[in-house]
Amino acid sequence: MLKSRTINSPIYGLLFLSALLFVLFSLDLQIGTFDISLSDVLSTITGSEDNAQKALVLHQIRLPKALMAIVVGAALAMAGCLLQTLLNNPMASPFSLGISSAAAFGAAIAILCSLSLPWLSANLTVASSAFITACISSLLLFWFVSKTRASGATLILVGILINFAFQSGLSAVQFYASPEDLAQITFWMFGSLERANYSKVIIVSTVIIFCLIFTITRVWALTGLRQGDERAEANGIPLKKIRLQFFLITSLLASTAIAFVGVIGFIGLISPHIARSTFGEDHRYLIPGSMLLGASMMLAASILSKIINPGAIFPIGIVTALVGIPLMFVVLVRNRGSYGTDNKRY
Repeated sequence: MLKSRTINSPIYGLLFLSALLFVLFSLDLQIGTFDISLSDVLSTITGSEDNAQKALVLHQIRLPKALMAIVVGAALAMAGCLLQTLLNNPMASPFSLGISSAAAFGAAIAILCSLSLPWLSANLTVASSAFITACISSLLLFWFVSKTRASGATLILVGILINFAFQSGLSAVQFYASPEDLAQITFWMFGSLERANYSKVIIVSTVIIFCLIFTITRVWALTGLRQGDERAEANGIPLKKIRLQFFLITSLLASTAIAFVGVIGFIGLISPHIARSTFGEDHRYLIPGSMLLGASMMLAASILSKIINPGAIFPIGIVTALVGIPLMFVVLVRNRGSYGTDNKRY
């Protein structure tokens, strides 16, 4: 793992990331088929804008997408940060460990079978199905970790196996799907903000707030896990209980985000790693730093998707992959190719 080059004051780092997030948020609202100036954005938000077309575009299209990018990026980054801590592995993320594929498979099953629960809306039914399958993949990984003393490379291999298993199931669902269902399933595969609305933003935000409150009360245990299992147990940390709880928390975060926007890669992998090299292992700053970075990366990807193909829908999942791949190469070069390849056992 990269040696931590922490900054003198983590608060300044969080303030800088917050300012960066605000700048990207304002840019995302301004850029589109036709540009809207910052003054128009402010007047529209405050209700003093007389141009009905600008107000409609901002309130019904751009603002929900920008807010969804923020909450989804924050959720995936938080999930990746927790997984890297739980497994003590810098390569861990919802995408690399198969949780994203599992959630997409659950969503696809709900779409194919037209599942409908009487007490839930269609969107929440899909999200619930995604959460169940994501939990299954997390429990499989938790069982493997609890029963073995696997090396970091082995854990990634197990994640790849889980990923392939659910990808195969997803391919089978696509094979049997009708053209209408196939179009919806393809949406999950690419990842897109096009179906964002305020109700979905509220749901994801609620999940994040719940997970943050839960995490804050146990942040000491997360920091203790980075010292190794033996020392953590000596400090009174119940390893199995903590790992099971946070595997479920990461499933909730990842599956909720994926159920509404589709599979998004690299956000949960890169953001926590950059935050850790900046803020160190103190999770009081590492978690919010990861979330701010994840939200900023999603907004940057949203902006790039508009620039790459103006006036047309360009899946944001493709953009995050295009941006994430060179970032991964930078990380590997900075760490001289040893990123996540040590033989340490977890």
